[in-house]
Amino acid sequence: YIYIYKVNMKFTFRAKFINNNNMNTLTKIKNLRKSHKYTQDFVAKYIGTSGPNYSRYESGEWKFTIEHIKKLASLYKISISYLLDEEDDNYIITKEQFDKLIEAKKVIEEIELNNRRNK
Repeated sequence: YIYIYKVNMKFTFRAKFINNNNMNTLTKIKNLRKSHKYTQDFVAKYIGTSGPNYSRYESGEWKFTIEHIKKLASLYKISISYLLDEEDDNYIITKEQFDKLIEAKKVIEEIELNNRRNK
């Protein structure tokens, strides 16, 4: 968010950073990266920074900006609220786990179809 306010006839701009350096958020960001088997360099490039800088963000040394948070949420296909620990109704699974769920769904549908045919 950017706030604009007037002081002594001059306009001052201030960027507000989200309070995203709490341990839950940082742990969640790190776990998301690892569960997707992404390197810090890959995520860094995705959000528009360098690998060493991303390491500083992920460790809590530096704070992520709202733009970083938006890009991380997009990368992991989760809500910003979930990423910032404001909701807990999303589940984190890897692509491999997702593929297994899709395969299991197909097997169940095939069994149900065979059961209907046999009736």
